[in-house]
Amino acid sequence: MNIFVDSLLLFLLIMRYHSQLLALTALLLSVTVAPAQTTRADIFNNPSLAAVVYLPYPAPTTPLTPAPEGYKPFYISHVGRHGSRYMVSNEYYHHTIDLLSKAERDKVLTPLGKETLAKLRIAYADAHGKAGMLSTLGGQQHEQIASRMYRNFPEVFTDNSFVDARSTLVNRCMQSMAHFCTQLQLLNKDLDISQRTRKKDQYFLSNNKDSAQAAPTNKEVRQRVIHYMDSLNQSNRVVYRLISRESWIRKHVKRPGQVGFDLYQIWGNMLCQPQLHLDFTDAFERNELFQFFQAENVRWVLRRGIIPGLTPRYQYIYPLVNNIVSWADEVIRHGKTGAHLRFAHDTQVYPLAFVLRFSGYGQRPTANLDSLNFYTSADRVVPMASNIQFIFYRKKGSNDILVKILFLEKEQHIPIATDQWPYYHWRDLRAYMKRQATR
Repeated sequence: MNIFVDSLLLFLLIMRYHSQLLALTALLLSVTVAPAQTTRADIFNNPSLAAVVYLPYPAPTTPLTPAPEGYKPFYISHVGRHGSRYMVSNEYYHHTIDLLSKAERDKVLTPLGKETLAKLRIAYADAHGKAGMLSTLGGQQHEQIASRMYRNFPEVFTDNSFVDARSTLVNRCMQSMAHFCTQLQLLNKDLDISQRTRKKDQYFLSNNKDSAQAAPTNKEVRQRVIHYMDSLNQSNRVVYRLISRESWIRKHVKRPGQVGFDLYQIWGNMLCQPQLHLDFTDAFERNELFQFFQAENVRWVLRRGIIPGLTPRYQYIYPLVNNIVSWADEVIRHGKTGAHLRFAHDTQVYPLAFVLRFSGYGQRPTANLDSLNFYTSADRVVPMASNIQFIFYRKKGSNDILVKILFLEKEQHIPIATDQWPYYHWRDLRAYMKRQATR
């Protein structure tokens, strides 16, 4: 009997606070949902994942949740990384080709070394004079993202809509913007599209002025992390597969592991140039690719200051967060319909995902270096053309604005309460974003 009474009391208590429990449940779900991490097994099965930031954009396959009854999309606020590109510097080609050419003259190349050098010469011939430029694939990625955006949210792109596109001063971002906007114009020739690249916009598009207070332990932690990262990058034995004589390597190669690292960079960039049909995977063991992958993840948490004890450089993203809020407020206040499109870099998308804590990406790693091996799996955060979209919805006769957040065009959880995920009330999301941009 006591068990029955206790159960009944518990049931009545739950019913009394039913609405609060729903909101709490949504909050707990949004906090605990974490992204799948790329593991050693994943790299062994699909070596391309080790390319991290060179990974081509993964087209979405998950259908989007329909809007609540009566709600229609009217505004999109977008932040995107440029598409697939050539390497920013061709120094990796120079180092590797020069070394292997010298080994070729001395007749110490292995068969794999000869094959690798031949492919490197083809790749470099294509890359010469194009450092940092958008590749053909990169343009296609933005055209495809634009097409899906138009198809998924046609109400945003009517004849009376505005499209305000801005890019950083970097050519590949300007090219990405042009591909995206040209595709939208092809889909609706009457769209009023503005494309601008201005120095005055860089404070939110590419803010490199770090106003974060320096951490007292920054130098010590940085040195420890850099040493750890370097040990991962330099432990490979790629050069010994390319050159047959170890005495020659000892005489001519100061850092044998650097040869593998340089080739790793070229290997990853080949994913941005699929038309070349060049693959350097045979030069690596799978475990070596996994170690390079680990080092790339460590580099990201190091550069953004996410590791405890480092200066929190991710805070430079705050102007972008505030810009997203202020432009949305203006659109809502004036009853406009349209889109703000921002074309920037991985260095904007990555910290924005961290600061807003998309689906678990906002959890900081511990200072224990072993915990960095899988942290955030940057291949899942900033592949080429990575993007974040805030989709705003309104309902006739209601002042309640709903917002859905898409990350890589997939619906995202964030750690605030909502009664109808994946839609968040703008008043709640706005307050959350303002809080996150001041911590």
